[in-house]
Amino acid sequence: MRNKSQYEQIAEIYNREQGTHIVLREDENGSMTPVIELDTQEVVFNPRFQTLLTLFNIATLHKQEGSKAIHHFLLYHLAIRKNMYGKAEELLDLLNRDIDDLYEIVRKEDIRFCEIVAEYQTSFILIHEFSHIYYYTHPRALDENRCILKDNLIGLRKQLDTDKPLLARMLHFFIPSMRYAQEHSFDEAIASPELQEELLCDDAAWRMTYHLLQSNITDSEPCAQLSAYVVFTLYYIEAQRTLENIYLTDDKKQRQKDLMFDTSRSTVLVNTIWDDVPQETIKQYQSLVNDISRMGRLFLLLPLRSNVEYIGYIRLMPKEKFSLKELKRLDAIYSKVDERLGGYDK
Repeated sequence: MRNKSQYEQIAEIYNREQGTHIVLREDENGSMTPVIELDTQEVVFNPRFQTLLTLFNIATLHKQEGSKAIHHFLLYHLAIRKNMYGKAEELLDLLNRDIDDLYEIVRKEDIRFCEIVAEYQTSFILIHEFSHIYYYTHPRALDENRCILKDNLIGLRKQLDTDKPLLARMLHFFIPSMRYAQEHSFDEAIASPELQEELLCDDAAWRMTYHLLQSNITDSEPCAQLSAYVVFTLYYIEAQRTLENIYLTDDKKQRQKDLMFDTSRSTVLVNTIWDDVPQETIKQYQSLVNDISRMGRLFLLLPLRSNVEYIGYIRLMPKEKFSLKELKRLDAIYSKVDERLGGYDK
């Protein structure tokens, strides 16, 4: 796993500070987002998740080429999960071509930047999952922090009925539809204990990620930029869930539920991070967050038509026979493709 020692070190620090006994275990063919085992305090992590985040970061800079690569990446892994090795190899070839296209238009240093950003984003997600384990083992702390959080959310919600300071933070609030979405986000968070735990874990993850940023970056401008990209992480996870829902079930009700849930998380996280961003770079942070909010996820839907054959096959056809030989062969090919996004030469 790329950066395995770095993530294990973060887990060690978390264990030392919080009294947990968290262990990281990698599974390259498992769920793309981390899975936690609360009783054993094990976090199962797919190292390819960082590659997916890198592709999302690239897509914020180059929508068309980046979105094609995201589709082929996700479809490849879904095909592998259903033992569809022939389709998986075709999708892997398409992903390799996508990377060719990216290298034609994206500077190598920009790809490296997207990779570095993905390291912080991955750290944020892992620490978020660690915090679920902490709260599972400390239910009293969860109850106490929920009460504090709820009071803070009520205060933030009231600010939406005035003209500042919260409204001044987010230019897109002045768009009526966005204003309604923000109001709904706070109302949902105030009413949902499940969402409150997610917000508490986001807050804990941000605090530790921000400490990592401060340890490695002294200039305020790149710190503000990376802080905005931490917010983007929640948009990416929402987009990933939406695409996989379309690929496998097309469950519109579940998509809408996930959308509102993740919108609430990103709304609160934006305001949490706001208070830590240096004042002289606050406009840059605000501009970056507004850009991705306005951009939405529509650009990710554009390649759906060109992938309809693969989507239909993966969704409708039964799971095929498992072959360890084929899996290892494709894993070896994938590793070479993946390396190209890690700042390596072609």
